[in-house]
Amino acid sequence: MPTDQKKRPDQAKKSNDGILNAVALLALPWLNFQCKMLEFMKAGIENADNIKPFKALAQHEVHALMMILDPERKFRNSTGDDLGKKLERVYDETVAKIASGSISFIEAQQKLIASLIDAAKKGRT
Repeated sequence: MPTDQKKRPDQAKKSNDGILNAVALLALPWLNFQCKMLEFMKAGIENADNIKPFKALAQHEVHALMMILDPERKFRNSTGDDLGKKLERVYDETVAKIASGSISFIEAQQKLIASLIDAAKKGRT
């Protein structure tokens, strides 16, 4: 088998740098896409109008469940008419906390992705 006596040790480093450069080039579009999608998701969460259909769905589902579990309204009558209002208040509080947590999580991901993009760009040079 022929051996190439002209190989230098720095050729292996150049080969590895080429692979890292190729990986960085492939990763950059996906990281940019992820960053844009996170911004889109954050805007959707911040817009309270997007949550209203889910609120109505949850309220109707709870009402249907109560009709199934308590068809004679014994439990619902014992709690008074405030049960629906209490559930709505709890739902509003819960959704606000979930939205706040989701926005914080998205912002943390955005910072992480921005640092990955910077590292990938520096790795290319």
